[in-house]
Amino acid sequence: MKTVDAIAREKARKSLKLWDLQREKWIFSRIRDMSEKMEIPWDYMQAIYNIMFSLSISHQANNIGNEHSLPSFSNAIDLTLPFRITLPNKAKLKIAFQGQFGAFSHLAIETIFPNAIPIPSKEFTDVKEKLAGEFADLAVLPFFNTIAGTVNLGQKVADSLEHVVLYKFPVKIQHMLAVPDHINSIDQIEFVHSHPEALRQCHNFLKTNGFKGIEQHDTAGAAKMISKTKKENVAALCSEAAAKIYGLKILKSNVQDLENNFTFFAIVANTSKLPKIYEKLSNT
Repeated sequence: MKTVDAIAREKARKSLKLWDLQREKWIFSRIRDMSEKMEIPWDYMQAIYNIMFSLSISHQANNIGNEHSLPSFSNAIDLTLPFRITLPNKAKLKIAFQGQFGAFSHLAIETIFPNAIPIPSKEFTDVKEKLAGEFADLAVLPFFNTIAGTVNLGQKVADSLEHVVLYKFPVKIQHMLAVPDHINSIDQIEFVHSHPEALRQCHNFLKTNGFKGIEQHDTAGAAKMISKTKKENVAALCSEAAAKIYGLKILKSNVQDLENNFTFFAIVANTSKLPKIYEKLSNT
């Protein structure tokens, strides 16, 4: 940390910002170029440097005593959140997510903010609108899965917001093949409804069993939909929580292609709301 201490003293001496957006963008562009030349996956390289930046900025903040002057800026990552507040946090924030109750984004919210008020949204663009207005304090967006790769829509919406990514964290994803009570055997199933990402994560299972995947807006929404059907050849890929919420029974558990299936989520805040959000987070 000697180098970090020296950087902190130099910033203090020259009255430089603790975190400069343009500088960090430049550094990350160089890191991306390096990852391509060295043929190292960008996601891995980014994860390593995110940790390094997080530790560095937090240490600098404590060193030069201006932790609370961390700026709000567009399309940036505030990596110091775990060092500034307790996680999980009991703040009763309104948090938007894409999907119905029981969706994996809903479960991700409960992991970090167990007392939050989750606000379901049909589309990712609806999440964006709620975060931009007064309907939500924060949003939780998926951006990467260890089987399927980048969650394109979640990443695209996050990139379009005037936001700060407060924290990134993984959630283990376990998909259940769930059906209404009147279906008793996996041999009856022909069509499996779920979110496109879930269908991708269970590709081998679907192919092996000859099931046709049908895309829906989200996993929990698929569970809710088939809970109302009288058809005898349909199932949903969803969480265990969604199956319970919508009264489905589980024919087969953990049907994802890999046991260690994780999705990384981002907690996103609108920059204009950041001071009030930090106040709420700090008072719990």
